[in-house]
Amino acid sequence: MAARERVRVWFLIKADPKRISDVRVQLKKLDEEQGDAIAVIRIDEVEDKNGEYNLVAPIDLKNDDSGMSNFTKVTDRLKKSRYVINHNYLKVTGHDPEIPHLAEGYISPTEFANDDKHHGREQVYGIDYFTLLVTPGRQKHSPGFTPWG
Repeated sequence: MAARERVRVWFLIKADPKRISDVRVQLKKLDEEQGDAIAVIRIDEVEDKNGEYNLVAPIDLKNDDSGMSNFTKVTDRLKKSRYVINHNYLKVTGHDPEIPHLAEGYISPTEFANDDKHHGREQVYGIDYFTLLVTPGRQKHSPGFTPWG
């Protein structure tokens, strides 16, 4: 089986709870520095029942000859961060190709009504959210496309 051109890795991160925003900035900076080689899809704050992790970040990595140098760039950045207490990862080895194309997001009425930042005619990344999100409920696009994820 030929190596895939890209690989997705879900990084599980335990950050200092007071410095989560700093870890997000570090990952965003890595994304900006590496261009298409490392694409940070999102960075979500999560609740882990065991308290092991408080951030999850799916990251698409371009495979190269070694297959892991971009992966190493991410793990090295996490290891060097004084705000990261621990991290682990889940490497995607297979997926259902239909699901990403069928994915839809859902925005509750409360989320929609209370989000002054994106509600109205404000342009965010060139998108008019009033036109895009006229009503709450099931959206016809990926959950990551909306400001609520």
